[in-house]
Order: sequence, then structure tokens, then C-alpha cells
Amino acid sequence: MNRIILLLLLVSFTVSSNAQKKKDDHVLVCEENVPVPEGAKYIGKVKVNNRFMPQYSEEVVMKTAIEKVLNRHGNVLKIKKINKSHSPFKNDYSIWGEIYHVDDIEIAKASIKNVPDTITPHLISDTAKYALLFVYRPLSFIAQLINYKLHLGDKEIFTAKNGSYDTIKVFKEGPANIWATIETRSEQQLEISFGKVYFIKCEIENGVVAPSPRLTVMKNLFRGYTEYQQVFADLNIHRPKQYEDY
Repeated sequence: MNRIILLLLLVSFTVSSNAQKKKDDHVLVCEENVPVPEGAKYIGKVKVNNRFMPQYSEEVVMKTAIEKVLNRHGNVLKIKKINKSHSPFKNDYSIWGEIYHVDDIEIAKASIKNVPDTITPHLISDTAKYALLFVYRPLSFIAQLINYKLHLGDKEIFTAKNGSYDTIKVFKEGPANIWATIETRSEQQLEISFGKVYFIKCEIENGVVAPSPRLTVMKNLFRGYTEYQQVFADLNIHRPKQYEDY
């Protein structure tokens, strides 16, 4: 009987996840640095936050915003502002955006792929004989005392502590495996190219039995760059002041 219940729960979760993925495919999210596709019709504004439900992750807040876009018969979410406030006790995450509608979502998706990359030239030369990994773990109240080691292949490159960050130079091109383990293993695949930058977000998610690492290779470099900078800002805000030497 218990096995049947567990199977039904797994089927329900899979159906729910697939339904959400289909919804996400029907909404184009334009980050702060990405213009709205030409010809998009403005519908209205949207704001979503987790102020009254702080256990909700950034991903849940974004999915809620997408639901609001669909409910108003839109298919484009233009992010105007994202506000994050992390502390050891709570995480506040808010999205301000605008809702638009385009007639052909696939053409709109293709149009934003041509947005120039303004982040990479700022961080590395295109003639560099190495790549840069910007790894970070945002300050969070979730499992804040649990740390884990991040690996690139068989090499340990970063200790993911609550509110930590680092920059790693990689001198080998080609496919690479980023992974970490607590009770369970999480991993992501990378294709390393010299003169490129990669932002790796390290988090912890609460599992059914034990917490597990959550690794995200940020596809949007602008978002990765701003989140990496936010970790630095949060540390300066929440770190105790050091005594001066006299």
C-alpha cells in the first residue's frame, strides 16, 4: 500500500513539473538588460514577492510571476527590477515587471538571442588563454551552517559556505563536470572555452531526508554577474565591523 502511495506521489510530482515546464516555454522572460521584442503589445505591470512566505525560493517567485503573465493573457515578462535582501534569518525576493503579448513567441525568442554580450568583455580578454569561473553561494537562512565542497572534475575548487564567493581560472578547454555532494550528489556539465566567463550559483535545497547541494550554471550572464556582486554587497552589510589596530 505504501509503495502505491509513493508511486502516485511521484507520478503527481512529474505531471506537475511537466505542466510547469510547458507554461514556462510559453512565456519569454526578458532580463533587465534585454529589450522587449519589437511589436510587443503592453498589457500591464506585475509585482511578486515572498515577503509573507519567506520559505518560497527565487524560483517559486519567478514561477508565480509567469503564472500572473499567463492569467492576463500575456506571453512576455519584462523584468524591470529585482530586489534581493539576504540575511541569516530571512530572504526577501521581489520582482517588478511588465506584461506584454507577442503574436509569435518563437520569433520573439529568436530575436533576443542577438542581444550583445556586455559582461564578458568587461571581465576577460577574448585572447586570454584561460576561462573564468565565478562561483558563489548567496547568503541564506536555509541550512546556513552546512558547507560543501565544489569540484571541477577530480579537483576541489571552492568551499560553498553561506555567503561566499570566489573566482577561479581554468586553463583547460573542453567538456567539464562541476559537482558537489552532501548526502546526495548534484552536478552540471560545462563546455569550457578560453576567453569566456561562467557563473556558478551554489545553493542548498531541503530534501525529503537530508539537504542536498543545488548547482546552477547561469545562462544569463547579466543575472549571474548581478547576483555575484550582490553576495559581495550582502557580506559587507552583515559582516561585523573589524576593530582598528592602534
